[in-house]
Amino acid sequence: MDRIMNPFDLLELRAPIAQSLDKSDLASCVLVSKTWYTLFVPFLWESILLREYRNRPDDRSARAIWSSPKRDFVKEVTYNCIFESTHRQLCEMPSFSNLKILNIGSACNVRFLDQAAMLITRNPTITRLYIRNGSSDSETNAWDLASGLVHLEDLTMQYCQFTCDDVDALIITCGRLRSLFFEGVNFYSALLIVPDLPVFPIRTLEVDSCIWFEDSFLLFVSKCPDLERFYCIGVNESFWHSFSTLAASGTWPNLVSLVIINACISDEDLATILTSMPRIHTLDAGNTAFGEKSFAALRPCLKTIAMLDLRDCGNVTPAMTTEVRQSCPNMRKQDFMCSV
Repeated sequence: MDRIMNPFDLLELRAPIAQSLDKSDLASCVLVSKTWYTLFVPFLWESILLREYRNRPDDRSARAIWSSPKRDFVKEVTYNCIFESTHRQLCEMPSFSNLKILNIGSACNVRFLDQAAMLITRNPTITRLYIRNGSSDSETNAWDLASGLVHLEDLTMQYCQFTCDDVDALIITCGRLRSLFFEGVNFYSALLIVPDLPVFPIRTLEVDSCIWFEDSFLLFVSKCPDLERFYCIGVNESFWHSFSTLAASGTWPNLVSLVIINACISDEDLATILTSMPRIHTLDAGNTAFGEKSFAALRPCLKTIAMLDLRDCGNVTPAMTTEVRQSCPNMRKQDFMCSV
């Protein structure tokens, strides 16, 4: 007699159910029966968080994970610790055969970041790497940590201080890298981008409140012709003027999303950029000089745009907002934000 199929045998059905539950409910599922344990325990181990508990390192949890064969189910590790004993755990952490996402927080200790390098080199399967609060005094350069990850697709660095002259070499080494996010990163030297290097395959670039040499940053962005999403906060008006000139020459033909909150940009330069983005679907230009010229450039795209934020734009008129509300069939009411 043929076995009656259990619908939970289908991963397509089982995965969304498991992902919709929090950890406590998922833990209850695995206790229902041996069958449910087999089906759902991999999801229970997919994502793990290691942190201090009541101002003490979580030694017991760490040891349990290191010694369990179920660590092969782990796909995401968030490590947010500051204790010296916990740093030693990081150094002793074994490899995870299926690890995809590594999130390292509070890497302010030199030894901690050096030990993190050991963890990264043991897990070449990582596709997303997040480093927060990195130290500039570490002997291990954060770029060196990432450059060995041949499968890396997404790199995030927040509040780090490094000399990053070799960012171009990193991107070339990590041929699959598609997304970069820098927040509060201090680049103490110019990005040494050799003019004849091949273009970078970056599609998403997010930059928030970073310190670097303007010309080298513009050169870096210009070498990303596949750019689809550009989020940039904290650069001056001359940068945006140069950016608009490059945009007008067709440097970024695939650019469809632009976030430039609080940007020092003129209405003319913003209009030039928008004219070069005929397929734009997202624009966040809050607290900018967005005005008549920018709106005229945006008007042909109103039928396709899906999100528009014009809050605190002093040049936006009631007539503009009325036209937007009447001409954007693909935009939900809550996705249009303005102060008029």
